[in-house]
Amino acid sequence: MAASLAALALLASACSPDSMIESEPSVEPEHSPAATADSSPEQPDPIAIEGAAIVAQDAAPEELASDPLLQWRGFDPGVGEVSRLESVGDGRVLAYFWHLAERAISRIAVTSDGTTWTDLPMPEGIKPHAVDVSGGLWLMAGRDADISEFYPTTLERVFVSSDRGGTWTEVPIDSASPAPHLVHRYMGVTALVSGERIVLASEVSSYIEWEALLIDRGLVSQDHAASVLFAFPDELHVAVYKDPDEVRRVRAGSIGIDEPPPVWDEVVEFGYVELGLDEMGLTADQRSNPSWLHPQQIDNPRTWHVRVFSGDSAGLASTVEYRGYVVEGTSTAGGFVLHGARPEGRGEPSQQVLVTTANGGAWSEDLLDPDIEHLLADAAVGGCVTLWGMGREGGFSTIQDVCVGQAPKTVAVLPGVVLDPWRHGAVSTGPAGLVARAGPPPQGDTWIGWSADGTEWEWQDAAAVFGTSNVDLAVGSDFLLAYAQGSGWFIADVPGG
Repeated sequence: MAASLAALALLASACSPDSMIESEPSVEPEHSPAATADSSPEQPDPIAIEGAAIVAQDAAPEELASDPLLQWRGFDPGVGEVSRLESVGDGRVLAYFWHLAERAISRIAVTSDGTTWTDLPMPEGIKPHAVDVSGGLWLMAGRDADISEFYPTTLERVFVSSDRGGTWTEVPIDSASPAPHLVHRYMGVTALVSGERIVLASEVSSYIEWEALLIDRGLVSQDHAASVLFAFPDELHVAVYKDPDEVRRVRAGSIGIDEPPPVWDEVVEFGYVELGLDEMGLTADQRSNPSWLHPQQIDNPRTWHVRVFSGDSAGLASTVEYRGYVVEGTSTAGGFVLHGARPEGRGEPSQQVLVTTANGGAWSEDLLDPDIEHLLADAAVGGCVTLWGMGREGGFSTIQDVCVGQAPKTVAVLPGVVLDPWRHGAVSTGPAGLVARAGPPPQGDTWIGWSADGTEWEWQDAAAVFGTSNVDLAVGSDFLLAYAQGSGWFIADVPGG
């Protein structure tokens, strides 16, 4: 099941600072898409829409709405307002409840029939950010409950349970400390379990504390402050300030409302120096960090990378690191599927990639068509997961099945269908089929689609059915669930279910 609240680009590329970070030596995977410092692997061709794909319809959803097979009815399961729904893939559905003040999941409930709900037991002392209960071994990952930082410097903790949440055991993670003056800020996590194997993909924004490093190297006096103005592949251009207390006070935003602004040309700027690599004595970790060309920009996706750990309940070890961020991840009976993105130049779409592995050690990757925006469904059914693609130009969608160890297989091409990608659960799958949200405002009305197998679709106007277009959807064993903000809960029996 998909288990990320944040956003991976598992994409090997060349060995520049903007490329993939080298693997840590603690694990020797059977094969990795990682490039070494001396080699640059050939990139695979983007996945194309294959062969004689099934054209399931030749009109937009609003042109196809007719007498619906699905009959939605409102009901109250007594669980309160829900933040989002998620299909597990085996007929169960999860409901997540969000604590706004703590910016964390407050509780998670599960149902197998849509009407009777039970709270999932959660490990004590953490704010869970990732959940996978699709198999016999349950997994939750999150941060310590007392951490208030939005991007903390500590890695997420991982817990597993073999008795359906009755007891939780923490999984040790072998994570080396960063090099001096290199700071890791953890952005989010995808944690998945398949059988006994576990994969943890943690998004990291890293940066170098340049001022402390330059002072430590003796290149800037302790009586001054320094900031990097420009970074190039082989040198830095640094501004040095004569009043470090004033500079740090301004940076921290601590100037009082009645205080005059600083006179920068008199108080702050002191000098300007250019420093080469040899002068700074950077370690390999510091030099390979993507923030080299984007110093101290924690919110710049081009400084993000993903640390991938794999193993089992006895412990996780670092496998590889990749530049980019996680979009979605799903576990299947055959392994793991990760969908990620690698930011390119300004104004250009990110390169999307699909990475699969059976055990977390041997990875294979495929670049996705850059002209199609992709979404991974929230759960795997029958060992495969649905990959939904939307044309960046022109209204059409593609549906592919992704199975670990096999090339993606095109199931259908849907002209006139453009999904709503901006909210979680745009595509949900389960034993009762697939549901999708299409056509978001302001482009038009939002339509809810259902298909038993991805080929033939039925569409209904969300506002007409639920009174709003703000709807979360999930697929159960023989039923569909919807939670409409402001309108409450709805359930529909699947025809023939």
